[in-house]
Amino acid sequence: MRKIAIIFLLLAAILLSACSSGGYLVIGGDKQAGNQGGAQNPSNNLDGVYFVINTNSRLIHTSTCGIGGRISAANRAIFDCIHDAISRGFNPCRTCLRDFDPSQVPPPSNTDTQEDCDDCCPPYVPVGAEYYLASVNSAIFHENTCGIGQRIHDANRRIFTTFDQAVAVGLRPCQTCMRGREFTPPPQVQTQPPNNPPPPQPPAAAEYYLASINSEVFHENTCNTGQRIHAANRRIFTTFDQAVAAGLRPCQTCMRDREFTPPLEPPRQTQPPNQPPQPPAAAEYYIGNINSRAFHANTCGTGQRIGATNRRIFASFDEAVAAGFHPCGICLRNRDFTPPQPPIQTQTPNNPPPPSQPPAAAEYFLSSVNSEVFHINTCNTGQRIHEANRRFFATFDEAIAAGLRPCGHCLS
Repeated sequence: MRKIAIIFLLLAAILLSACSSGGYLVIGGDKQAGNQGGAQNPSNNLDGVYFVINTNSRLIHTSTCGIGGRISAANRAIFDCIHDAISRGFNPCRTCLRDFDPSQVPPPSNTDTQEDCDDCCPPYVPVGAEYYLASVNSAIFHENTCGIGQRIHDANRRIFTTFDQAVAVGLRPCQTCMRGREFTPPPQVQTQPPNNPPPPQPPAAAEYYLASINSEVFHENTCNTGQRIHAANRRIFTTFDQAVAAGLRPCQTCMRDREFTPPLEPPRQTQPPNQPPQPPAAAEYYIGNINSRAFHANTCGTGQRIGATNRRIFASFDEAVAAGFHPCGICLRNRDFTPPQPPIQTQTPNNPPPPSQPPAAAEYFLSSVNSEVFHINTCNTGQRIHEANRRFFATFDEAIAAGLRPCGHCLS
């Protein structure tokens, strides 16, 4: 117990000696006016640093001090010269300015005037004055009482003493704390390089039109869709007809009530022999299926699904009927249709005509006049053949002799 008491007495004596000398406890170094271990702290190099004053505690903090960053706006003052703050009765912070030696930098001759302070350091912001601050990563500046400005990190802060000083460096005022402040941005003159022409500017007229180079639609200058077009992709037109003449069509949102006549289409080019047939320019045409021998209206979904190799285009209904096709029972069910009559052929003894009526036998065969396949009378495919197109055969060999082949389903 005596040893423990002696140790505590020695530690107390060391602490009392340190406090009486006005310095700090130093272990392994020399004690010099607040320097720890004899090391030179870079706090004496204060270039580019401003100082934050707490008007309640009367302490001076650097712009990078965490304690100074937590001072409220009502109690905060900004100085760009530490000697001005010291001459006004403020004391350096013992955390961020513990190694600052005022004797190394001569103070200004008279800190009461702004001109004399400029000989030593940049201008300061007096206590209680209004100033402005901005981030080095932003183009917006704020008042000193703005909550957004107070959240800017100390390392990124820029301080301005007047409104015009912030505007002169190309910043614009915050729309929260200065939304009622009149602001006129300074003119910016930019020289365009010779190989980079400037983007087209909108005309001075009250109404103009704009479009994207990647789109075939143009918009009014008040259309939100047009305003979202990137400036590099924007095309400007002074009149409606100028945009139409460029092959564009009007927007259906901002100009849905505007009369629009598309320009005439260029002459059609002849298709190469290996290309599939193209539909005619008429509004209505017909699509035939070479395999089923049925033709459809151009608006029929079944016709649109026909493959290009099996498709045949007809300009008129009669043209399709004359080619031996029959109309679709869905899209053309209300269209009058009379199948063409086959030409009368002179029959030879070796080629008797096929009967128009089914034989009396229980089993017979039938085919379509538009097909080369014949079916047995019980085949569902054969029963769907239109009555006007049916051909009957009494025997299998009779159908083969007529040049037909058997159905792959019912006669396989």
